[in-house]
Amino acid sequence: MSNIRPLVRSTLNNFLESQDGYHSKIDVLRVIEEEAMLMKETQYIIDMFDADPMQQFSLVKPQIERLKNLIQVKSCSRIRTTNDYCKIDAVVTFDEKKCDTTCNDLQLTFRYERKRRRQNEEDGSSSVSKIGSHIRYSIEMAVNHQQREDLIVVEVWADNNLPSIEKAICINQMLQGDDENEINGSDNDNWDDIEGGGEENMLKEPIIIKTDTSEEIEENISPQKKNGSNQKRQKLDGSQEETEKSENNCISKDGDSDTNDESNEPDSYLAYLNPDVLHDFLEFSGLLSKTPEEMHDGTAFFLMMTFPFYEQEWDLVGHLLEGIFGDDEEE
Repeated sequence: MSNIRPLVRSTLNNFLESQDGYHSKIDVLRVIEEEAMLMKETQYIIDMFDADPMQQFSLVKPQIERLKNLIQVKSCSRIRTTNDYCKIDAVVTFDEKKCDTTCNDLQLTFRYERKRRRQNEEDGSSSVSKIGSHIRYSIEMAVNHQQREDLIVVEVWADNNLPSIEKAICINQMLQGDDENEINGSDNDNWDDIEGGGEENMLKEPIIIKTDTSEEIEENISPQKKNGSNQKRQKLDGSQEETEKSENNCISKDGDSDTNDESNEPDSYLAYLNPDVLHDFLEFSGLLSKTPEEMHDGTAFFLMMTFPFYEQEWDLVGHLLEGIFGDDEEE
């Protein structure tokens, strides 16, 4: 790169000297800087298409080559402050002169933001403040200067500033499961099981536990909770409670303790894809060609997630696959 710098500097100086003086040199250099940044972002997208990181474009290379000739980054800004905040905004347009369809001013808007969030959790009689992360990524499409429509939206809530090692929880599937339970009357079945009065649900005689302050606490303990009674007694002693917390912090996840480490809490996420908007994008951009093979929705999804306007470490692609396609992910 050191050999290129003198050539670039010489080219810029010659360009500045050729100007008529209507614009100041600093204004001309500012425009050059902005255009160079946009050209760099455009080339970044083209390089990602060539690399095909998800190995999905082998059968649709003509459509990918066409897209590479059409795209142009209109605006892009990237902001990142250490590990606390990250924001990426980009607008990608398509060259109307090279677009042989009736589409005018087709553009995609990419918005990614990761920020810290503070949440309060109840810890006994006190409230503990905990710092987590909230990530939101969206792709919107607009045609003919009309209102933008959501194409892809994914949101992630994490208890820490890094992705959890546990399998993330899909809120979409949880909501669907709740709806099915309401329809099938599963809630009533659960109540019937409790009211059945089986041996597992029978409560033994009350157990009286005396603390150092001579207070009496009466609890009904089922057979399944016998093994946890000693732990409950320890929690009633203030000094033993502090000791237990300090010991639990030193125990790894694979240990035999019941500690609930914050770093092991699973992330939760919401995922959304609008198939109609995705199909419109393929149609307006001329990517529905069947030569050599038609680009189906799955390939189009990976195409949209190849645009490099989000942080890779949060596995947004995996969240979208699990939340949208579900059991059809492997297929």
